[in-house]
Amino acid sequence: MTTQLEICNRALAAIAAKTTIAGINELSNEAAKCRLLYVPTRRQMLRGAHWNFARIQNNLTLLKAAPGTPENPTIPANTNWNPATQPPPPWVYEYAYPPDCILLRYIPLIANVGNSQGNPIPITAVQPYTPPTISDRGTARFTVTNDPNVQGSPQRVILANQPNSMAIYTTDVVIENLWDDAFQEAMVAALASRLAMPLTGDKAMYRQQAQAALAMLEEARRTDGNEGFTIEEWVPDWIAVRGFSGDYTTPSDGFFFGLWQTPSFLIL
Repeated sequence: MTTQLEICNRALAAIAAKTTIAGINELSNEAAKCRLLYVPTRRQMLRGAHWNFARIQNNLTLLKAAPGTPENPTIPANTNWNPATQPPPPWVYEYAYPPDCILLRYIPLIANVGNSQGNPIPITAVQPYTPPTISDRGTARFTVTNDPNVQGSPQRVILANQPNSMAIYTTDVVIENLWDDAFQEAMVAALASRLAMPLTGDKAMYRQQAQAALAMLEEARRTDGNEGFTIEEWVPDWIAVRGFSGDYTTPSDGFFFGLWQTPSFLIL
């Protein structure tokens, strides 16, 4: 079974560190550097592609709805925007950002998925349950932002104009044994590249491991993509570096629009 300890020791071996570690919490310099760098490296590598093993599909939790919607039918006498109870205009719905999400891929177009909280319609003799109708040829427009909760504390939210929304996203897979083998190798090389300088001071070793990690990341993307039919539109790193950005995701005929990023520490 692959574990965090095994990934760390494989990375230490890749840079010819003086010693491996017996436990992630031991009192050694090697263990301290692994504790410091392991989680951010894992999260950035998981954002490096739309990995099949990290794909999650969940209903979104509604936080706010614009006046006049089925979820908020009351029309206030004051037509000014009330940020405490209404989504920022021109958005109609505000959803909670999933706490386990590290990369929101897209919000599928949905015809029916129960009520606004994502709860299924009860099965009765009068009104049988109707499974959600999800389009496989488009994505609903959305944006991710921050909006204070009822206590005034900032929270990450998703703004959309589609009711009853669910999200397809990459989750933070903390169980290493669930990782694809190719992703494991890419993670080992990526962690090795980040450990090289603080543990060995060898710049050539850092560059070597970063190049290896980048090559393994590309191979892992191909291997993962070959396991299923996926049509995606993404912005290449060379365009992203030059300042391309988008304020929101828009529907694209025949494409699921979703960006992934190559970790910046691998771009030499």
